[in-house]
Amino acid sequence: MDEHVIVEKVLSPTKVMVVCSTTACTACKGEMFCTNKGRSFEASKDRSLHLEPGDPVEVHLKTGRTIASSFFTLIFPLLFFPVVFFILSKLGASEMASLLGGLGGIAIGFLIVYVYFKAAHDKYLPSVTLSGQ
Repeated sequence: MDEHVIVEKVLSPTKVMVVCSTTACTACKGEMFCTNKGRSFEASKDRSLHLEPGDPVEVHLKTGRTIASSFFTLIFPLLFFPVVFFILSKLGASEMASLLGGLGGIAIGFLIVYVYFKAAHDKYLPSVTLSGQ
């Protein structure tokens, strides 16, 4: 998926801060789920692209990475509930203790996801290309 954005700031030779214009938001397929409307977000860029603030560019979100990150963020933590619940019930814990342990498992899953995305932040950034390329 490609969307038109504007370079707000060059952060490093491989990263820029971009901002969505409101016209780009209305045409975006992810508008309903987007939390970046009118806000800035980081994007990766090729070292050979020489960008300045105000340059119009496109960001490309790779479909596979988008699906993988959505799965990992939303489904992975939920998988911890039945696993922890089953383990605790097999160890003889009460149903309430197993339920609370399963909910704690979800919390641990979200913690793992948080740590993972902090470590692999750059891997999931959208990439910048010049408009029209």
